Amino acid sequence: MKKQRWFFQLGPFRIVLIYAVVSFLWIYFSDTLLGSLVHDPQIITVISLFKGFIFVFITAILLYFFIRRDVLINLRRNDLLRSRERWFDQLLENSFDNIVILDADGIQRYVSKSVIHTLGFQPEQLLNISVIEEMIHPDDQKKVKDTFLDIITKGEGGGIQYRHRHKNGGWVYLEAWGTNQLDNPDIKGVVINCRIITDQKLAEAALMRESSFRNAIIENLPGMVWFKDKEGRFLAINRKFAHGCGHDNVLDVIGKTDFDIWPKELAEKYRADDNEVMRTGKPFRGEELIEDQGFRRLYETFKTPVMDSSGEILGTSGFAQDITERKMAGEEHKAILQTAMEGFYLVDIDGRIIDVNGAYCSMIGYCREELLKMGVKDVDALESEEAVQKRIRLILETGPVRFETKHRCKDGRIIDIEASCNFIESAKDKIFVFMHDITQRKQAQEDLRLAKEKAEAANRYKTEFLMNISHDLRTPLHAILGFSDTLNSMELEEKYRKGVYYINQRARHLMTMVEEILSVSKIESGRIELKYEKLDLYKLLESSIEAARIELGPKNVILSLEVKGTIPALKGDALRVQQIIDNLLSNAVKYTPQGQIKVTVAPYPEPSQSDQYRVRVSVKDTGIGIPADKLPFIFESFTRFHEFYEGKAYDGVGLGLYFVKKIVSLLGGDILALSEIGRGSEFILTLKFDKA
Repeated sequence: MKKQRWFFQLGPFRIVLIYAVVSFLWIYFSDTLLGSLVHDPQIITVISLFKGFIFVFITAILLYFFIRRDVLINLRRNDLLRSRERWFDQLLENSFDNIVILDADGIQRYVSKSVIHTLGFQPEQLLNISVIEEMIHPDDQKKVKDTFLDIITKGEGGGIQYRHRHKNGGWVYLEAWGTNQLDNPDIKGVVINCRIITDQKLAEAALMRESSFRNAIIENLPGMVWFKDKEGRFLAINRKFAHGCGHDNVLDVIGKTDFDIWPKELAEKYRADDNEVMRTGKPFRGEELIEDQGFRRLYETFKTPVMDSSGEILGTSGFAQDITERKMAGEEHKAILQTAMEGFYLVDIDGRIIDVNGAYCSMIGYCREELLKMGVKDVDALESEEAVQKRIRLILETGPVRFETKHRCKDGRIIDIEASCNFIESAKDKIFVFMHDITQRKQAQEDLRLAKEKAEAANRYKTEFLMNISHDLRTPLHAILGFSDTLNSMELEEKYRKGVYYINQRARHLMTMVEEILSVSKIESGRIELKYEKLDLYKLLESSIEAARIELGPKNVILSLEVKGTIPALKGDALRVQQIIDNLLSNAVKYTPQGQIKVTVAPYPEPSQSDQYRVRVSVKDTGIGIPADKLPFIFESFTRFHEFYEGKAYDGVGLGLYFVKKIVSLLGGDILALSEIGRGSEFILTLKFDKA
């Protein structure tokens, strides 16, 4: 068998060659030997026939083995191919991703069975349709088309998120990647892999709502509130804390440490307290001197460790309440409590009221004598006697407690109360409770919530109206532009040519207005998605400047670009950056009748350990300028200051700079405007990118 396998491994050509040589030698030497040994013609004939029979028999055996080997090989190949096809079919059918194949025109030629689970359609329902126009959300069609063209031209692309129609009429979020296999004769299409990410989008929205609720809670607490990480950097604070540090904006404190905002001796003490809380994992309560707008005041401070679900400490949180006046009052506390505007009562460990001030009597409608015969259970409309006793035990064990409840007035009204409780150090069988009537605040919060819901609903209706009407406006505008372009290419009399030109320009102006209004609506409704990818800032700027030169036309204006320093490879949203530059250059071209427009680019790097990189871009012109009293309002929507200037009318709806400001903010950058009437304007951008 080893010799046979070795023989067959020689290959068909070598086997045939060897067989031919052996056959030739067999015929030659056998005939020569037979002629020398036998002279009888009849015997020679018999031997020759026998020799021919042997030759035919050997040839037949070899042919049998060759044919049998080829048949077995083909059978094994076919079995393997069918096995691979079955494996591939099972892989596609059981994949959580959708696999589709589109031709060069975007027509779906293949759809995997997973769409039954993800989109509700049968695969055959999605075949031979233009998926982008018929199944993709109108707001996402442009970016999907652009990505599809990128895949065709560049070979691959993806990471794009968009909304696809579900069979039930709703929309689901998908994330897609693709490769160009048009030149592959077995596929002849663009292979797209789509993954459903609706749950991820809903989770992101829920996270944003949770963040808003958390911010609302800490902002409404009466004291200072803060959260720090393990290194002592402030992650979140409320406005009261920021004001105590001498800052108007909480963002001025975020990311800093105690050593950046407090005197050294205070910062060292605060840091030591935080380390002790994180080391022991136990809360800390004490009285501390805290700098509050330049004055040291006594605060009662509570610090607790912040842990994740596994018990690992992530940092610390704190709350501080000013007790300066309370400590300074001493024996005068009774007189102060009686004249205080907040309600107060003193209760024993059984929940009986043993002292009360006039503010609480006025708040609830009972006189002092009536309340001294009552207990907490008689005025609290929410908590039972057992719940009151449980809260008293909690206060005696852990210290101060702050909570919200409802109290029952003498006239039957129910009011919302915010209560702050603690025990008296010198007499731990007595608990004092301060109460603040928050009924109006609760009602205001409810009114604000309802107003917010109405405003959000109105904004959604406005956005949907603008989106729907934009499609109705675009159709006739495209027709007007198309016919006017056709007429412009024809030989017309001068008076008709001017009329056609005017129609074309007005239609383009109206189309620009529609696009601007749509863009602003998308921003306000949060539908603009940023796409971070590697970009060439130089080419991007050159493209915008080239378009601006065409827009300048015959104007006597010099347009130049100056690059200072070296800017590394960056990642960002190229489309949004180009929209910003295009808008600023378009304004500069519009309002600069003569002189120059200069674009300057310079690196403005972050600290070396940062993964981000900032670039400063300046667009400066020698145009008509902006009045000083109008400059603070230029980034507001529908704001125009130069409808007419020196007898010339200027087009626009006042949305360009508002759009620029919003996009710059989304990208994490800043924009500053400088201008002087009659001398020109300068817009300075600081754009933030990721390092590529």
